Amino acid sequence: MAGRAWLAYYLGLGVLFAADAMLLAAVIWTAYRLGGSAVWISLGAVALTGPVIVAGVGGAGLAARHVRRLSAFAWAGGLAALAIAVVVGALGGSIWWLLAMALAAGAAQALRLPLGQAQMMESATGEEIARRATFYEAASRGGVVAGPIVAGVLLALGGPVAAFSAVALAYLAGGALWSLLATDRLAVPDQAEPYALAHGIRLVKADAWLLPALSVRAAGNLLWPAFTIALPLLVALNWHGGAVGYGLARSVWGGGTVLATSLLVWLPVSRERRQWAFFLCWVGTGVGFMLIGAAPSLLLGLLAVGLTALGSPLMHIAVDSHIAERVPRHWRGDLYALQRLVVNGVQTIGLLALVPVADLLNPGRLLALTGAAIVLVAVLGWRWMAGRRGPAWEGGLLARSGEEEG
Repeated sequence: MAGRAWLAYYLGLGVLFAADAMLLAAVIWTAYRLGGSAVWISLGAVALTGPVIVAGVGGAGLAARHVRRLSAFAWAGGLAALAIAVVVGALGGSIWWLLAMALAAGAAQALRLPLGQAQMMESATGEEIARRATFYEAASRGGVVAGPIVAGVLLALGGPVAAFSAVALAYLAGGALWSLLATDRLAVPDQAEPYALAHGIRLVKADAWLLPALSVRAAGNLLWPAFTIALPLLVALNWHGGAVGYGLARSVWGGGTVLATSLLVWLPVSRERRQWAFFLCWVGTGVGFMLIGAAPSLLLGLLAVGLTALGSPLMHIAVDSHIAERVPRHWRGDLYALQRLVVNGVQTIGLLALVPVADLLNPGRLLALTGAAIVLVAVLGWRWMAGRRGPAWEGGLLARSGEEEG
């Protein structure tokens, strides 16, 4: 893509991630207000993240062969959000309609994300790979900053009608930007394998760093729903911040990730340092969860949230750039889809598993216990990776990539 096309791509990406963040905040807060317990917070999050399982086991590749327009998934999300605004907000529909339409929007998002990443890396080589991964993070994190606070303010001022209407407009605007690109039509090689779970797992097992890294990420994201469940409860019950406070907390998280991403843009990190820092960032996340759970007020809670967010971008950049550097171009979609499955699929399991725990423990204690578990997982993953270093460290997929494309 030319310079203007890349500008439209990243601008559309930021708008779409803002829509995703607005949708998450609006669905979780509305589900909590309609249902009144941690169970409904969990079900709202499951509706948004659960569909990634279908995308990870082959749905993304199948969708790419039949839809072929990347912008179509953005428009589908917009229509689902508009349906929530009309039925739940204007007509007083039930929480079950909210969950059904959230499921539809989550499906569109689950298909859009891996296909969009693969499209971005389609022609990247050399240093351009890490640069695109970093700008992808910057654009996406910019959207994550703006989205939640807008959703919180709109929920406070105009209720679900205003919040979900804004989500729909953001999805439609992002889709319109992407539809202007020559690369909006998905480039899926005729001979490429589907974005299948089994093939993605084989690729991960062949790589010395990716296997322990994604294992840690899977375990960490299994515990991550403690943050998803506890944060709105802390804001509502402990910090008394309301919808605006919840949106502000989510935006502060996004702001922390933007700050960290900006530093990575100006101070690039070598591949080997990214690989070691990945595990260190997970340790910081676990410690941050403990700090958030112990915060006595909204102000200190926001400070802990912002500090905890600083390590998140490097986790994503380390994995995304590693895949692009060491995996043949026509296999990358398999791993991006598998990565989404690791991130969101196991979160779905965690959301359901932590519901009875959340009802037994107060939200602060829940975050403290899961934070300690994340620290333990990260340390064990680092030791596993250190034990795998050796002659095979520079082999695996990197060597196979050269043979495949040479």
